[in-house]
Order: sequence, then C-alpha cells, then structure tokens
Amino acid sequence: MKLHPLGLGLFALTALSINPAAACTVIASIPAVLTQPGTYCLASDHTFAAAAGNAITIASDDVSIDCRQQLITGTAGTATLAVGVAAMNRSNITVRNCKIGGFHSGIRVNEDGTLPRRPSGTVVESNQLIRNTQLGILVATNGSIVRDNLVFATGGNTLGLSTAGIRVRGSVDVARNDVQSPFGPASGPADTFGIFATHGNGGVIENNRVRSIASSRAQYGIAVFAPGGAILRNNTLHNRYYSATNYEVAYACIGSRTVIEGNTSYGFANGQVNCEQLAGNTFILGDTFTPESANDQGASK
Repeated sequence: MKLHPLGLGLFALTALSINPAAACTVIASIPAVLTQPGTYCLASDHTFAAAAGNAITIASDDVSIDCRQQLITGTAGTATLAVGVAAMNRSNITVRNCKIGGFHSGIRVNEDGTLPRRPSGTVVESNQLIRNTQLGILVATNGSIVRDNLVFATGGNTLGLSTAGIRVRGSVDVARNDVQSPFGPASGPADTFGIFATHGNGGVIENNRVRSIASSRAQYGIAVFAPGGAILRNNTLHNRYYSATNYEVAYACIGSRTVIEGNTSYGFANGQVNCEQLAGNTFILGDTFTPESANDQGASK
C-alpha cells in the first residue's frame, strides 16, 4: 500500500473511484479530503503514519461514509494528534461500519462557533473504535445521534489529557453503545469518562453499557455537565477497577437538571451525584467488590 508522506497540518487528496454496484465513491487511498456531497465507501484497509492531520477529512455538508468494516489504523504512537475521520462545521454527516484505531480521536465531528447557526444532523453508527488515545467518538453538532458503536480501550496518551470513550456536546442522543475499558493517560493525573455529555439541552442517553473504567484521578461512568439537562435511561455500568482513593461516580449530573431512571451500576464508590432520580435505579457500591489492578485491564496489554 502506498502511503503519502505528510508534514504537520498538510493534507493530500486521495484518488477516488466510482463503484456503480454499491452506489458509492470508493476512497482508494488516504489521506483523503472529501469536498463534494455524496456517499463514500472503503474497499480495503488503510494505515495513516502521520502524527497530526486527518486520515479522512469531510470538507462538505451531506456526506455519508460507509467503511464496510475495513480498518483505518494510525501508527504514530501514543503522542499522536491525528484523527481517523474528521469534520468541522459540517451538517448532515453519517459515518458507519468503520473500524478505527491508533488515533488521538477515532471519529470527530466538531464545530468552532464561527457559523451563524450550529451544524446539525450527524449520525455515527455501527462503528468499532479500538485503542484510540484520548477520544473514541466526539460529536458536537445539534440534532445528532451516536448509536450502536463499540468503543474499546480508549486512553494512554502521553499528553496528560483526560479520556472519554464517547464525548458529545450539544443536543445529541447516545444510544445502545458498548464502551469498554477506557483508561487514563500514560502519565499525569486526569479524569476518565465512559460517556461524557456537555452543553446539552434535552439529549437522551439510553441503553448503553459501560465497563471497566480506570483512572489516575476521577472515574465517571456517564457524566452530564450541562445547564439544559438530559435524560439517562436504562444504562448499565460495571466498574471492575474499584479504587478506594479515586473519586468514582456512576452517574454524575453537574450543573444540570438531569433525570435518571431505570439505570444500574456496579462497583462505583458513588451511585449518583446531583441527578434527579425517578424510580428503578439500582446502585451496588464499590465496597462490595474486591478491588482489582488496572494493570489487569485489556487496554494495557
């Protein structure tokens, strides 16, 4: 496979080919910049060697990417700032069926506040984000959804940054995701989040599973830091790595009127903080478990 050498901040346009049978434009090599609306797909695995920049940059509204279970792998190591699939200030973006690992952020759909109206309409679904160093998925566009993804072993960056399996900002729903073994940076105190939602207004976080969180400072299963509130419903959290010294919260609702109902947590020191509870929540606290070392975690192998 031919790789395109890049300096910091530079991008290369990929060769694109039309696949009539699948009605998509094949991304034949990376890095790739998608400047036109349309449906794109992968037909093979790809690697990205640069320590900065994006493997795939979405530079247009109305873009759908279907990776068809092909791999996009970053190889720059734990100090990488590279992103697997990235979009900035774009609306109506869909990313599905991708396997992305080895990046600072696996999928990042962000906005910088410079547009008259915030971008919207992102769908991130049915992806596998494996061993990215700070964020598995980041979505910061209103009216969006993150669903049916597997996010495994997010963490280990050498920049001392807090980590999150899934991070959302704005009115974003998060549903039916499996977040396993997020852990902190390689050095320095930092927090670890399974799912982290901020600046929201009425988002629904439901039917997610978060397992085995490890951190050098604070561990949050699902945290909502937003004045507009949210609904947390029917989520299951299991913290294998109970710590008697770290600050641990299964469901944290800071500065928000967030309602939790029908949720379950095992192994956290605190079941919930500042949430408005409805019926049906079950919290089995951490001192009922035998503490285990984070060194046993799959992410550290």
